[in-house]
Amino acid sequence: MAKTHFLLMSTSPGEVGAWVPNVAKAIREGFGNDAKITLFLTPCQFGSGNEKHVAQGYSELDAVFAPAETLRSLSQSMQVEGSGLIVGLGCDLIYLSLMKRKTGYPVVVYSESPELRFPKSYTVLYKQQIGDLMQDSIVRLLQSGVSESPAEAPMIFNAGSRPAQFAQLVPYWVETISKLRSVIPDIPAAISISPFINFESYPEIQQLIHNQSIPIVREHYLSTLKSARLLVTIPGTNTAEAMYLGVPMVMVLPTYFSHVFQFPGLLGLLGEIPLLGRAIKYLIVAAMLPFKERFTFSLPNLLLKQKIVPELTGKISTDYLAAYLAETWNNPLFFDQQIQAFKAQCPTQLIASKMVNRFREILGLSESEIQR
Repeated sequence: MAKTHFLLMSTSPGEVGAWVPNVAKAIREGFGNDAKITLFLTPCQFGSGNEKHVAQGYSELDAVFAPAETLRSLSQSMQVEGSGLIVGLGCDLIYLSLMKRKTGYPVVVYSESPELRFPKSYTVLYKQQIGDLMQDSIVRLLQSGVSESPAEAPMIFNAGSRPAQFAQLVPYWVETISKLRSVIPDIPAAISISPFINFESYPEIQQLIHNQSIPIVREHYLSTLKSARLLVTIPGTNTAEAMYLGVPMVMVLPTYFSHVFQFPGLLGLLGEIPLLGRAIKYLIVAAMLPFKERFTFSLPNLLLKQKIVPELTGKISTDYLAAYLAETWNNPLFFDQQIQAFKAQCPTQLIASKMVNRFREILGLSESEIQR
């Protein structure tokens, strides 16, 4: 009997790190050896270039294609055997359409944006209806009871998952930590290094961190985050992960590095114009700053529809940030407010398992027909 082939299509660190492993794990649990799971990575301006390496560490996947390999597969004839399903996890519609044309398989899309429109033949599972897919990693961690146990709950500085941001952000964090230590000498601060960053290719940054004797977190990030007292971070998936774990945070968006910002859509394309791109990004950020109070950058604030998480945006100096964090560290009210707000968001359900039930319906399979 031919296996059911699941073609997962995804793009950048947020989706590959928080969605793909959860869906792959749920498929493997639901279909066992009856499933063949392949990940096709697609081109994306928000990519780190290290997605394939990270995804190859997911034991549930049978094969992983880098963006260039995906494009090559889509341009060639593709051997199709048995039934299958294309699962869109953040990739552009054009690649889903091309894959559907190549294989004839039905398409299921997970989407966070209800305003996006998809072909009527696609099954769309919206976050607002089925739940937040990234919470599965949190549920599994909480169910396992596993967590790192540092001597003292640390303040973790998240260094981002994209190389350009990482190279700018780490020196900024190191300088902030150095100034913070002058106020609170024994503060347990650490910098987290994303698996999407090839840390060995940054010897100068390694030396900078080493010279300041700053601990780094490279493995078991979620279990370490669970034990943290405070997360200092830029916008991204990690703000939602911290919220689900009940960890208070401060979000920082320093505009000194606006030339490495990535914008979606037309703004993103304009920002990549050779020679002019950097100036265009500076102008975009400068135009937005006077209206920054109208924008919400952290996922917890978007979800809770109120500014529970401080969002420090603009030309935030390391002096200012260090003073702000020192005051925050000694402010129990700050921590109590966020912890109470986050309690109601603590996840208990595995969303990917609900998705797999829909996969069975679309494929016309009953649970008894699946051999584990």
